[in-house]
Amino acid sequence: NKNVIPLAFGQGKEKSTSATITIIPTKFSDTVSLSVASGLPPGAQAFFTPSSLTGAAYSAGSQFYVEVPKETAEGIYSLTLQGTGGGLVRSTTVLLSVIITDPRFKEF
Repeated sequence: NKNVIPLAFGQGKEKSTSATITIIPTKFSDTVSLSVASGLPPGAQAFFTPSSLTGAAYSAGSQFYVEVPKETAEGIYSLTLQGTGGGLVRSTTVLLSVIITDPRFKEF
């Protein structure tokens, strides 16, 4: 299943809405470090809060969001998120939707 993280921006560096990344363990309780393995638009930065999860925090998850510069091209970006821990690496894909809005246009 692919999750879509929407993002609309006008000028400057903008932040996407956040998504909660959780871990569903199967006989596993090691600390898992989270990262973006690929797919970020040029100049974009990804943030996980917290950036790693311990067994007790798996279900609470980590808040994930992306900041993109104003020159980012509109479109859908496929991001590969990665969890690394206990000698294992697992990944999933989320879609980041970048929609450019004109700051001069105001909807009523």
